[in-house]
Amino acid sequence: MGMAYALGIPRGFKYVRASTIDETLKLLNEYGGDAKLLAGGMSLMPMLKLRMTEVKYLIDILGINDLRYVKVESNYLRIGALATHNDIAMNRLINDNAKVLSESAWHIADIQVRNLGTIGGSLAHADPAANYYPA
Repeated sequence: MGMAYALGIPRGFKYVRASTIDETLKLLNEYGGDAKLLAGGMSLMPMLKLRMTEVKYLIDILGINDLRYVKVESNYLRIGALATHNDIAMNRLINDNAKVLSESAWHIADIQVRNLGTIGGSLAHADPAANYYPA
């Protein structure tokens, strides 16, 4: 197997789907530093394919709707980790209260990536393709 071929395939890992925040926390506690969270995968999967990072356990949290929200509470704009780039780009609360985030999200990749990639993943991996930190 050539090196270029090997770099396009992530090393093996165990895939686990969590359905609640409590279940996710339990799995993270159990697996410790051997686990990573997966939602949209737009930042993590390329890193795994290029073997820039490795993982023994991949915990899929995409189905936890409690982590996908945008709301204003006590004068704070709160954005859940699973809010997609498209959620950020199109949400009226974000546009009214943090326009720079909305405008930044419009410039992330293409519509497919914006519909699946999450703000949590981009921030967790410091993804330069969806760089929310300066915004």
